[in-house]
Amino acid sequence: MKPQTRKKRNSPMLKNMSSRFDSIERELVGYNSNLRHSFEIDIKNISPDPQQARKKFSQQELNELAESLIQYGQLSPILVRKDETVEKVQWIIVAGERRWRAAKLANIKFLLAIEQTAEPEIISLIENLQRENLSPIEEARGLANLAKNYKLSQREIAKKIGKSASEVNGLLLVSRLPEFFQEGVLNSEHSLSRNLLIELARFPEHHEKELLLDKALAGQLTINEIRKKLDSIKKFNHKQMVNDTSHISRDLRASKLIKNIYKSFKELETLKLESQELNDLRNIETLLKSMIN
Repeated sequence: MKPQTRKKRNSPMLKNMSSRFDSIERELVGYNSNLRHSFEIDIKNISPDPQQARKKFSQQELNELAESLIQYGQLSPILVRKDETVEKVQWIIVAGERRWRAAKLANIKFLLAIEQTAEPEIISLIENLQRENLSPIEEARGLANLAKNYKLSQREIAKKIGKSASEVNGLLLVSRLPEFFQEGVLNSEHSLSRNLLIELARFPEHHEKELLLDKALAGQLTINEIRKKLDSIKKFNHKQMVNDTSHISRDLRASKLIKNIYKSFKELETLKLESQELNDLRNIETLLKSMIN
């Protein structure tokens, strides 16, 4: 007779600890969370996002960040998403491109990362706005990409990134400034303020606008000058409209007078006139008719 084996019972203590770990996991990363646990990625398998709003990076700041990574290590993970365009496992940066660039300078082989699966462009833009000073052009382009790629209204964008709808509206107008001008601003040694760019973007299409764009790139334009130029254009347009209205009114009065004269000549045709007189009358009638039409 085989000895009876005792069935092993789960320890109440282990069961309690397991339950507590599950509870903590749900609090830190929910089952429906867009964030996953952090993991290490080979830096060779990471690529920057071509849709990233920030295009310019200060070399001095990158060098300083590289020194910090060497001394203190990586203090916070970068956010990444899977690159669905390639077969092998490759990651695209959602937030943390500066840390990735600095890690390459520091010759660091692996980076700590967290996978982000929802609205990567929005997360990337918010991270840039909160952690780094984007230029107005970079910010404007980022917002324009959100509006285009996610079909978001200005109010929806404003709510997601924590800005007013009027500010979003102004920056979206900046994104419609000529491409050559935007590139010029990004590469210019002159820093153009957000408000000046918004004033320029709101300036109507006019031959004067090109002159203003050139002055802005040369660092010689002020908001006050833009507003003065806009006022002068409005005054000129108003004067032109008044003159046009005056011409129209005068033409209408002349047309009415010609019609009355033509009507009188038509009545004269019923009279008995000499042949020459009748021919002259018909010539005048033809002239009046052409003037009416």
